[in-house]
Amino acid sequence: MSRRRLQDNTLSLFHFIRRQRTLSLYRQFFRLIQKIDNKQQRMEIRNWIREEFYNMKHITDKELIDMNLTRGNNALKELENFLRQSHAFKD
Repeated sequence: MSRRRLQDNTLSLFHFIRRQRTLSLYRQFFRLIQKIDNKQQRMEIRNWIREEFYNMKHITDKELIDMNLTRGNNALKELENFLRQSHAFKD
């Protein structure tokens, strides 16, 4: 019986790889916002990131996962560009 339970909780290779990419993206967002000088702005962006990832955690469809990872990577690049242009980073 415990063997069956283990099999039910095992991720497919696709989902395992995408999970790792998602966690990596999440960490990249948090590394980026650590550089923001304004504490209030940093907290608002942190809350936005957490909310976005939380709202997407139930998705299991492969195409939607890939689409959201692409969307997340684009959002990370856009946020970094915006913060650089607005000189929001700590020196």
